Amino acid sequence: MESLTSRLSPVTPLGSYEVRAVVSRLGTHLTLTTRQGPLQLRGEGEQGPGKFHFTGQASADPEQRFVLAGLLSILGKPEGEGVRLDYAP
Repeated sequence: MESLTSRLSPVTPLGSYEVRAVVSRLGTHLTLTTRQGPLQLRGEGEQGPGKFHFTGQASADPEQRFVLAGLLSILGKPEGEGVRLDYAP
């Protein structure tokens, strides 16, 4: 994903990200990493029949931390210098 933007943030672009998927008969393992940009995202998840779970971390470059604080608060719960991403149905 190149030059990702969001209507929830005045920062444009937020960054470029790589999502990798490894598919097996048991399900799909996903990894998310940041290539570049002020919004740093990383994490991993599992998707299978009737289930999905993703955990990770989101943070902002120090010079953009104040501007991205609102978006970060929507994405997850505060943890360290960023927020913890934890998504499951």
